[in-house]
Order: sequence, then C-alpha cells, then structure tokens
Amino acid sequence: MSKHRIMAVIIILFLAALFSVVPSYSQDDNPPIWDRRGSDPIVRTIDGKVISVDPQDSTITVKMVEALVISVPSSASVTNKDGFSIQLSQINPGNYVMVEYYDDKSGKHIARGINVEYGD
Repeated sequence: MSKHRIMAVIIILFLAALFSVVPSYSQDDNPPIWDRRGSDPIVRTIDGKVISVDPQDSTITVKMVEALVISVPSSASVTNKDGFSIQLSQINPGNYVMVEYYDDKSGKHIARGINVEYGD
C-alpha cells in the first residue's frame, strides 16, 4: 500500500471514531434539545389526558405514558376543539389535549400551543 492510501485509511477511521461518540445522559439530567444551530428549540407535539391544570402557576399536567408538567406562558395559544381561543382555566382534568411544546435551556417544558380535542 502506498503512503497516501494508508494515510487516507487512517483519516477515515479517525473520523468514523470521532463521529460515533454519543453523549449519554441519565434520566435525571433532562438535557434540553436544541437544533444544530443552537438558537431555536426543537418543538414536539404530544397527545394525552389532562391530569391537572393550575392557572395560578400557568401549568398543565398531561399524561401519556408518564405525566408531563408543561409551563404555559401567556403567549401560548390555547384553543378548544372548534378552534376558538379559550383560557387555560377552561381546560379540565379528563380533557384530551394535543400540546405543542419545547424545552428551554434549563430543560423546562414550555407550551407553544394547546388544543383541547375532546372532554370527558
């Protein structure tokens, strides 16, 4: 083998090893998920049953497999099944909702929008 081929193989192996490293997090670390540019959060959508609503703290707890507490800022869109705007306080435990949210840099779940799909 020529020196160039050996050098190319070494570089390829080095790059393969470099890009195969995956950071590991424990469940308690709750790392925030940001796009590759690092400026915009990745938005997720979940569906689940409302466990509780706290208008005072502006939070809603939604259960999918596990309960997820989501902060609801005043800028979040909250709508009923017909698409009309409602207040967070009008959502009741037992309602089924779709929530669009992101994690801020501290790992806190922040709602962008909540849509009540149906109620009990």
